[in-house]
Amino acid sequence: MKRVYLLLMVLAGIAKKPVAQNLDSLWQVYNNKSQADTNRLKTIHIIAFSYINNKPDTTIIIASQELELAIKTKQKLYQGKAHNIMGISYMNKGEYPKALEHYLVALKLFEEIKNNKWISSCYNNIGIVYSNQFNYKKSLEYYFKALKICEPSSEKNLLGFCYTNIGVTYFKLFDLN
Repeated sequence: MKRVYLLLMVLAGIAKKPVAQNLDSLWQVYNNKSQADTNRLKTIHIIAFSYINNKPDTTIIIASQELELAIKTKQKLYQGKAHNIMGISYMNKGEYPKALEHYLVALKLFEEIKNNKWISSCYNNIGIVYSNQFNYKKSLEYYFKALKICEPSSEKNLLGFCYTNIGVTYFKLFDLN
């Protein structure tokens, strides 16, 4: 039993090392001002996203840096992405009003640039916020908005999220009655 535990600890250490090295490399790209702004924005978005499930406060700080660069370079797509990731982080912290605030700003930016993939993603995320607050009817409203936008596209992952969230929400509604 001790050997299995030791082996798992060693493998866990090995698995974490490439992630840390990868983040170091990504920070080097982001901090290299000779890189194209788009590359730097893509990189910092990946960095912020890497912390989203276990360090929401860190994610918010890094996404704020992304937002600052996106505003400076007038890249609305990355402004929206930064707000979206901050919304996810606030939602993970249970701070639903702040999450909605960021999702709505992101939604407006994505609507301005007519990016249906991200519009649908925002609607889906807003639906999750309402679902987390047990407002299932409102969450369904947003899931169906997301579905309506992503159905004509080839975004199969997003379609899957929409259908899953709709199914889970109907299950919760019927489970409560």
